[in-house]
Amino acid sequence: LAFKFSPVESPATAPWRLSITTEALPAWVRAEVVSEARLGEATVTGRSVIRYEIENAPIKELIIKVPAAWRNVELTGSNIRRRDQTGTQWRVELQNRVRGQYLLTVLWEQPAATGTNQLELAGVETVGVERESGFVSIVAPSRLQVNPARTGEDLMRVDSTELPAWARARGGLPAGQEAVLNYHYLRPGWKLAVVIQRFVEA
Repeated sequence: LAFKFSPVESPATAPWRLSITTEALPAWVRAEVVSEARLGEATVTGRSVIRYEIENAPIKELIIKVPAAWRNVELTGSNIRRRDQTGTQWRVELQNRVRGQYLLTVLWEQPAATGTNQLELAGVETVGVERESGFVSIVAPSRLQVNPARTGEDLMRVDSTELPAWARARGGLPAGQEAVLNYHYLRPGWKLAVVIQRFVEA
């Protein structure tokens, strides 16, 4: 706030006065998630990088929800004090309050379905944010052919060049692997079913 005071002929008889009130604003948090699922013979290994945009007020706690099929979940990020798990929900407490951008990385594994060539995939969800959007990439070795069997209405097919620059800058893929499917979503809760066909090396 800024004001201009225009004195009258006799300022001593007309002093200015201003009354103000303050209000603590709640934090406004937006999340963008880039998930990568790497298909193997018996296991799917994945990495989901969450970029938080924190405005208005700093926060000290982050909550995420992971699919029930995920195993060996690991959460990494700067300034983390503790990680608590309750069922499929994880609570991350930071040492200090943060504001602006914050990156949280989730590493996970999911057993591949046995006796079938179809695989069901789902993504991490951020809890308590105003808005979440993101991308998901399916990575497979050249001997595997992957086709979508069923996608949710929230998934839109995109090219790998449409991934955010901050996500592409975090490293390439191992030799012999490539992102065969890429999707963009505008709200959490996406689900994707893919059909995997294995070929013999030739």
